[in-house]
Amino acid sequence: MASIDKNKFQFVKRDDFASETIDAPAYSYWRSVIRQFLKKKSTIIMLAVLLTIILMSFIYPMLSDFDYNDVSKVNDFSARYIAPNGEFWFGTDSNGKSLFDGVWFGARKFYFDFRYCDSHQLDHWYCCRWYLGDFKIG
Repeated sequence: MASIDKNKFQFVKRDDFASETIDAPAYSYWRSVIRQFLKKKSTIIMLAVLLTIILMSFIYPMLSDFDYNDVSKVNDFSARYIAPNGEFWFGTDSNGKSLFDGVWFGARKFYFDFRYCDSHQLDHWYCCRWYLGDFKIG
C-alpha cells in the first residue's frame, strides 16, 4: 500500500465568515431581461407601435369633435355606410358616424374600464382570501 506524503497537505485556518461571502458577480434579473429585450430591433419597433397606439387612444379623442351620443345624422341616409376615403378613413357606421373616431374612443373607454374592473377584481380577491383565511403577508 502506498504511503501518504504529509508534505503535500497543509492545515487551513477555520473562518466562520468565509461561508457568508458570495464569490459570484452581482446579478440583476431585470437588468438581464431589459438587456435581452433591447438586443432585438423588432421588439423595440413593436414597443414603439404599442406605445403609439396607447398614446393615440388618449390624445386623439381630446383633439376630435366626435360625440358618441350625437344622432344628428341618423336620418341622413347619404351619410350611412360610406366606404373608407380621405374624410372617413375607416368609413361610417349605420348612424353616419366616423368609424375611425369610434375606434379611438372605444380604445380609450376600454383602458378606463379595464383599469376600473381590474382594481375591483383585486379588491374582491383580497377580501375572499382574507375571509377564507388563506391570505399570507410577506
